[in-house]
Amino acid sequence: MEIVIAPHSGFCFGVKRAVEIVREKAKKGKVYTLGPLIHNPPMVEKLKEEGILTISEDSEVRGKRVVIPSHGLPPQKLENIYENADEVIDATCPIVKNAQDMAKFLEEEGYEVFIIGDAEHSEVKGIAGNLKNSPVIISSINEIPEKIPKRVGIVSQTTMDIFRAKEIISGLIPKTQELRFINTICSAISLSQQALRNVLRKVDGIVVVGGKNSANTRRLYEISLNSGKKTWWIERGKELKREFFNGIKKIGITAGASTPDWIIKEVVEYLRKF
Repeated sequence: MEIVIAPHSGFCFGVKRAVEIVREKAKKGKVYTLGPLIHNPPMVEKLKEEGILTISEDSEVRGKRVVIPSHGLPPQKLENIYENADEVIDATCPIVKNAQDMAKFLEEEGYEVFIIGDAEHSEVKGIAGNLKNSPVIISSINEIPEKIPKRVGIVSQTTMDIFRAKEIISGLIPKTQELRFINTICSAISLSQQALRNVLRKVDGIVVVGGKNSANTRRLYEISLNSGKKTWWIERGKELKREFFNGIKKIGITAGASTPDWIIKEVVEYLRKF
């Protein structure tokens, strides 16, 4: 069975930067991230062994060295951290910060802000939390409201599929008089999605590697699934079974932006055994 790894798989700039920041800080003692640093449970578990721990409640930050995770946090949580933590380590991805700033800019310019993304995702909550008024959050064309304001300003979750964003914007255009879209989709994410589409033309199936809580990994899974090719979404190589690949001559691998190289290599090793 031939194995093809899609280009641009694995750690993006923002995730790599966040991991490097906290590893350096952890050399001087334990640090705590409010929520997972990145959306990859095996990597978060590995970081735990290095003294990079995860806390889930705002009240737990008091007296600790606290990390702001790569996907950012709403202002209310940030205020609590800066007031109560001994040290604050900001590992927020600059591209996520830009999405927050662009949403605020659109609001200040008098637009009603729409966010294309998953309402429950921590990054979208962070973008929305920076606004004075509650934005409209849409993840698909089916969620577009019947009536929308005359002036609409749009930003996107940084991991959104560009084709889905285009579809939603096309659905909004006939309903409003003025629409302004600031493209806040991460270029690295777009490259990985396009690379996957290219690989899909050449393989019989795809193994998607990444955290089940990862939005950008879910996008890759959806792209592959919608292509009609056999698709498996795993976090670790041990989840693979030989019978998955009966009749498959060429298998592709893609990985989310929070997936480290060591997990991708592990998956390749399992596939080679088959």
